[in-house]
Amino acid sequence: MSLLSRQSFASFLRYSVRGDSELSRKSRDARLDLKNNKVIASLGITNAQYIALRLTEEFQKEDEEFENPELRRKLRLLETVLSPTAALVPVPRSSLIGPDSLWPPFELATALVDQGLGGQVLPILKRTRAVPKAAFAAPGERSSAQDHFETIAVDQDQEVPRTLILVDDIITTGASILGTASLLRRSWPTAEIRAFLAYLPLSFGEVESIVDPQIGSIQLRPDGSTSRTP
Repeated sequence: MSLLSRQSFASFLRYSVRGDSELSRKSRDARLDLKNNKVIASLGITNAQYIALRLTEEFQKEDEEFENPELRRKLRLLETVLSPTAALVPVPRSSLIGPDSLWPPFELATALVDQGLGGQVLPILKRTRAVPKAAFAAPGERSSAQDHFETIAVDQDQEVPRTLILVDDIITTGASILGTASLLRRSWPTAEIRAFLAYLPLSFGEVESIVDPQIGSIQLRPDGSTSRTP
């Protein structure tokens, strides 16, 4: 099977890659706290749990509670992506995972299920060979969707529901999402494949709000690389 030509995704939060404002710096710290599964001392919960809780609170707001109509519109779209009956599938890390390894997408998927934003966590994807981490690799050295497709194994013995939602902490080029979505499509051709990311990077400029839901897509280019919108 060839790779999918396109995969849609939804994200909840935004962080600035290079911004200098206080909020932009705070957004980068928050993203790092999720990657490290840091506990928020004042709340006694992890960052993954806080994101799931905050997402639930936003979904539960009445329309008239929103001062920003655009934020309301985006949240309502995001709400249609997650489903209490779907299986949440954590995206594997770029490195191999040991018994004590931290796996942020798994922590996030678990937190979402605990909030009723998914039916179950299905860790059915496993990295068989490490690949370069996209955030630290030079543009020409980043792993392609094909690289991810070839270095991840799928546990096909699992019974899966009609909807599978890939869960990741952050998206860079979108190659890992497109590669893993293609794997799921090959294994379960009739399943609906969605993707949810906690953080979407803002490459240039300052973030105006960390809570900034987006609905986007990843496209496969003719040369095998991926492009992401937004």
